[in-house]
Amino acid sequence: MQSAGPAFARRIAVVTIALLVSAFSYSAMAQTNPLAGTFKLLTDRSVFGPGTPQYKDLTVTFAGDVMNLAGKDAGGKDVKASFNAVPDGKQHPITGISAYDAGTWTKVNDTTVTYKYYRGRNLVVTGSRTVAPDGTSMTFQEKALDRNGNQTAQSLIMFDNPDARLAKVNQQQQVAAAPKPVFTPEETSALALLDKMDNDGAIQALTVIIDAPKATPMLYYDHVSRGVAYLRKGDETQAMADFDAAVKLKPDDADAHMRRAAIKFQHMDWQAAIDDLTSAIQADPMNADAYNLRSFSYYRLMKNDEGEEDTQKACALKKDYCTN
Repeated sequence: MQSAGPAFARRIAVVTIALLVSAFSYSAMAQTNPLAGTFKLLTDRSVFGPGTPQYKDLTVTFAGDVMNLAGKDAGGKDVKASFNAVPDGKQHPITGISAYDAGTWTKVNDTTVTYKYYRGRNLVVTGSRTVAPDGTSMTFQEKALDRNGNQTAQSLIMFDNPDARLAKVNQQQQVAAAPKPVFTPEETSALALLDKMDNDGAIQALTVIIDAPKATPMLYYDHVSRGVAYLRKGDETQAMADFDAAVKLKPDDADAHMRRAAIKFQHMDWQAAIDDLTSAIQADPMNADAYNLRSFSYYRLMKNDEGEEDTQKACALKKDYCTN
């Protein structure tokens, strides 16, 4: 990929503007895609109907609406397929699976799609794919049909997603370990001014807190909040100083790195933006916005392989970032 298209550039602009001027919630939840990660076939829990493709090992991954299959069939032959499973109700080609040459997918809701597989003009399979909301499992239920539309077999194919299970455990541990923020009454009042877009009032109140002889535990947060207020007033220098201070106080704060990266991004300082975005990703591996911005920065430095990898990760975490 040599350059980002206009639509991609617009999405980048929306993200950077949001990071530059928006206030934020301390406990904002990361937006995740239940199809992210690698789904592995559960052979002991799956049932393949007679006459249907049989597998003894299979993994499924998604890049946007592209479904990738890899593994071995019942005879030990390698299986590798990749096809566009766009849930638009339209027919798309299937390659790599000899039993089918086309398919349609139709969205039912955020976790379920129905599908039909064709061979030539004949409808040979109807089914549904359901993924758990947390992405930890996926189930295919399908029926094989003869030329007259009569059912000849029924299959139940189940997958487990170790990546999603590990991510869920890590998130639960982080939530359990992370202490709840304790704001002073002065901080609460200052943040209320920020929420009301009273930037001058917020800056004044936060400055009193920041300059106080006794620092509060949330001092890094106060710096980021004041940086947001300064940015709203167009003062990037003061905002950057606050974001720098926040990073020094809490080097693993993903939000401070993201906002600092957004300023660097706006000034086309691509490598510096990448450095901050990498820190943000290390602090929050499910940060789709960070992958998205970093991909564009990589493309600008002509590091297209790295850019494409980040594009796929951003897409897997947040469908809005899929370029197809």
